[in-house]
Amino acid sequence: MTAGDLPNEGQTEKEKRDVLEARIAARLPSLDDLTLAQLDQWTQEAGAPPKPTAEPVARLNRRRFLTTLAVGGVALVASNTATALIALDRGKMKGETQSRAELNPRIVRLQDLLALYERLEKVSLDDAVKLGMAAVGLVIRALREGAKILRAGLDIADVALTATETALAKLQEGFELVEELVNQLAKRVEALWALLVEVTGVAIPLAQSVGTFFKNILQKIPFGVGAKIKQAIEWIEALVAQLPDALAHIKARLLAPLRAEWLGTTPGSSLQTRLISPLRGQVLDPARQLMAEIEDLGVKWEIQMEKPVQAALQERAAIRAQIARYKREQHLA
Repeated sequence: MTAGDLPNEGQTEKEKRDVLEARIAARLPSLDDLTLAQLDQWTQEAGAPPKPTAEPVARLNRRRFLTTLAVGGVALVASNTATALIALDRGKMKGETQSRAELNPRIVRLQDLLALYERLEKVSLDDAVKLGMAAVGLVIRALREGAKILRAGLDIADVALTATETALAKLQEGFELVEELVNQLAKRVEALWALLVEVTGVAIPLAQSVGTFFKNILQKIPFGVGAKIKQAIEWIEALVAQLPDALAHIKARLLAPLRAEWLGTTPGSSLQTRLISPLRGQVLDPARQLMAEIEDLGVKWEIQMEKPVQAALQERAAIRAQIARYKREQHLA
């Protein structure tokens, strides 16, 4: 405080007041927030400005300053406020020294904390996350593309199985018809042989029975027969002779395998139960379920992971750029 800052006897009351206000205003930057708030409350509660004192302002001490500011019965009881007023009474430099002594440890702690944050920021987490996201995303996209191809293959297999089921149904109908015809033909051949034995009176094989039967007929024709009729009778004889073996081969080598391996009605004996149903239940249906889960995984990855993480990384990069710009502007870098 200089001599010019103190009121003197030659000054008017207004000049003295101006000097006092200027001195208080100069000390305001050294006050803490609590003291400033208390001073603001005092000025609001004061009904009128304090009356000028007849005593020289230069003799203002702590007791008189406290008495003057306590307008309207306001009492100073807060320790921080009292400390700030003591600092005012002892001088601006001493108050600043005391405030700096109180703030320095806190500033050091904040600086240490900031250094830890800067060390944490130097850990290349963003790059690791980007690389991991890219690798996992590549796998998921490959799975989704593979699922599309597999789904197309499953559709083709499904169509083929449906066509096979339709063909098996038709084959079942044809098999039953052929089996019935073969059985009826076999029965008729057996009946024919029995009839020929009864007519000829000789129990010989069917072909010989037919030959003997026709020869007996030809011998009884008085005018004889031509060569073509004889040739036709020989063909009939040969045809009838082949029927029993042919029917037996059809049953053993065609109808029996079809019934046993393709069209059987017993469990595990038909193509439907051994091939088509297992393919649908154990291959096609689980594969479709897997395709659906892969697609669901891809959608969740994109919505819940990939996009939020990319947005967070972009936001971190923007904040990092703001910090770098602020350091350059404030000469902190």
